[in-house]
Parts: sequence; structure tokens; C-alpha cells
Amino acid sequence: MLGGKETAYNILSIGLASGLCLAISLYIGSEVDLRFKTTPYGVFGGIILGLASSITYMIREIHFNLKRFEDDSGKDEKALKRK
Repeated sequence: MLGGKETAYNILSIGLASGLCLAISLYIGSEVDLRFKTTPYGVFGGIILGLASSITYMIREIHFNLKRFEDDSGKDEKALKRK
């Protein structure tokens, strides 16, 4: 079963990775703006790309963790029934 520290680490890693996705995409968007002189469009594109990748990552990680939690819960219920 997921413990307190492991759950906290999973939540923190999801938040950190999502923030990094957004920050990297924003940086790339600002570099595109500087290089091609397309002032607001690169940053807007970076924000959209960062949000899309961040949301996709969060959904995948949450789904994976919920599935693992359900699998662990089933093992605990079987152990309790044997006793």
C-alpha cells in the first residue's frame, strides 16, 4: 500500500515535472521570439505546448498511481480475509 512518504514524493514529483515542462516550453518560446522576431507568438505557443505536455504527464502519472493503489488495496483485502 502507498505510504505517507511515498505518496508525498509522487505528488511532489508530478508537480515538479509539470512545472519543468511549462518552464522549458516557455524558455523555448521566448528564444523563438528573439530569433525570429515574432514577439508574442512564441511565448504563447510555448505556454500552450507546456500546458498540454504538463496536463498529459499529470493524467498519465495519476492514472498509473491510482492503478497501483488499487492493486495494492486488493492484496491487503485478500490478506485480511485469510486471517
